[in-house]
Amino acid sequence: MVRRVCIVLFVLVLLLIFVAAGLHALLNGDGWRAVYFALVCVVLTPVFGVGLIGVIASRRRARTKVFGEVGAASGMMVPYSSAYYILMLIWPASLLVLSACLVLIGVFALDFNAGVAAEDLLLLIAGLLVAIYMAWSLKEVITGRFRRGSVLLTQSGIQHRSWAFRCSISWDGCASVRAVEDQRHGHVIEVVPTAPEAAVFERTTWLWRQPELKAAPTVRIHGVYLSADPAVLYYAMRFYAANPAARRELASEVGIDRIRSGRLTA
Repeated sequence: MVRRVCIVLFVLVLLLIFVAAGLHALLNGDGWRAVYFALVCVVLTPVFGVGLIGVIASRRRARTKVFGEVGAASGMMVPYSSAYYILMLIWPASLLVLSACLVLIGVFALDFNAGVAAEDLLLLIAGLLVAIYMAWSLKEVITGRFRRGSVLLTQSGIQHRSWAFRCSISWDGCASVRAVEDQRHGHVIEVVPTAPEAAVFERTTWLWRQPELKAAPTVRIHGVYLSADPAVLYYAMRFYAANPAARRELASEVGIDRIRSGRLTA
């Protein structure tokens, strides 16, 4: 937690330095330098937002008492953080603006009469490639291939819909549910299957290969993405994995009441 706060403060200081440098260049009539600093700020702003949301969300989740709701799939759902989802939308949009600026700068810098400089051409090509990738990113978001995730506990098992993939595993296919600490992502819930074929994974987009897929067939759920306390989800998953008779509660409000009251011991 302390390291994350320090990183957020460091990025904030960098952002303020570049903002000040851009204003100084603009006031001194150096338009190109001001544009450069503005583009750097466009990249740093989402990075700062990611860190800030992570810090705020971790403190808020620690006080969360409401776990989830009964959804249309007759189960108990824990959605991903809406703030993270909004940031996931801002990120490609900001980079699309950045790439468009690079393309414009590259076009204006080209002097076809005097010949095309290699660095200007590379700048234009880089901007076009980034613009194409970011446009593809927005298209995947609009079509729902890249979307806000959730964890759904049903009578039959666990369904995990993440940003760029989905997976499912039956309760009978769960060998163990464990909590691990990841240096990069913090608290992580892992569901170890009894056999590789017990967990079914499907990528919903080729835009991004999430790191969690490398652990397949183990199901990995990053607690930092969740809108509720990951410890509560961990204990709920462990309880229902070990108590088959109680799984029918997941189709009603009884399961919600059990988790809200903390009755998650065998």
